[in-house]
Amino acid sequence: PDDLFLYETLGGRLYTKCYTDGSCLCPTDPYLAIAGWALFFSNANRGNASAPLAATVQNSYVAELRAVAEALVTASQPRIIYCDCLSVVKQINAFVHHGKIPDEKGVAPDLWDFICTALSEALPAQWVVVKWMPSHLDSRERSAKRDEFLRRGLITWDDIRGNMWVDRMADAAAHRHRIPTNA
Repeated sequence: PDDLFLYETLGGRLYTKCYTDGSCLCPTDPYLAIAGWALFFSNANRGNASAPLAATVQNSYVAELRAVAEALVTASQPRIIYCDCLSVVKQINAFVHHGKIPDEKGVAPDLWDFICTALSEALPAQWVVVKWMPSHLDSRERSAKRDEFLRRGLITWDDIRGNMWVDRMADAAAHRHRIPTNA
């Protein structure tokens, strides 16, 4: 394994680790809200990606879905996706393990269709594992939760740094939105 990827072994299989995030500026105003998404592997990795969210609905939930979709479309080897949006993780895992179509599919049906198809048809079985990790564990205010997750072996310091980097990338992507000049 090269040092441009972080790895984790589950059930004897080596997985590449990646981190996804969505961010939204002005989230309470449907007219001003703008969102961005990001995918992070490690520093200097060419697979790192981020962009303003190109969608009618601009919110962090849809941006989180878009980031997961990017992680799936670029999967060329087994991958663990760390996502800090618990509802997205729960819905994906309910689909993977029980075939349950997400309840919130109406918010972003195109993204959910893509994600469900990728997980059920396009990628080999057990190639993708989606795990939740709390956001902002690098902050002093979240130190108790951070210490608990580290002690239980649910995350590593590399995971905290990965989540921190992807969060910054998603925020920067949201800021890259441009106001149309013909408005």
